[in-house]
Amino acid sequence: VWDVGAGDGTFSELFCRLVGSDGLVYAFEPQAALRKIIRERVPNRGWLRVESIMLGECDGQSLPDVGAQSTHSGVETTNAKLGVTAEFGPAEIWRGDTMCDRLGRVPNVLKVAVQGFEEQLLAGMGTKLASQGLREVMIEVNFPTLPFRVAKSMAPRRIDGLLGAMGFRTKWVDELHLFATRS
Repeated sequence: VWDVGAGDGTFSELFCRLVGSDGLVYAFEPQAALRKIIRERVPNRGWLRVESIMLGECDGQSLPDVGAQSTHSGVETTNAKLGVTAEFGPAEIWRGDTMCDRLGRVPNVLKVAVQGFEEQLLAGMGTKLASQGLREVMIEVNFPTLPFRVAKSMAPRRIDGLLGAMGFRTKWVDELHLFATRS
């Protein structure tokens, strides 16, 4: 299971319980403070990997469109485009395809909560998104953070269409959550 945008690890903890010692859970979270919370929340689980890597559509870049300034508590990054401020430790962006190759496997389950960068993450999954090994995709499509341009306002529909084109059956659980499954 890949928990992308793991936050405080609520879902990572649940996934660890579900996969047990026979599975692996990768929690991708760029915020150092949240990675610490995840490790505290799910201690002594050899099947949990907590990564500072962000998944996107390009390999090896730092955060896009982000200005950084030093603060006493770390590095504060501000994404002016989204109006979001968060503290990040060192984090790189990698394509999902690249991470699959590095890890030697495609996840069976992909949970995504990336604050308006859902399309970029899926674009970076490329050929791996078509893999029959990837059976479920759960996405929190963050409408409030999507810029109000027409191209971005159609992002949820494009995400739904992309998953459908890759052989997933999609269902909107509510106005923010898309669930896609493949037999």
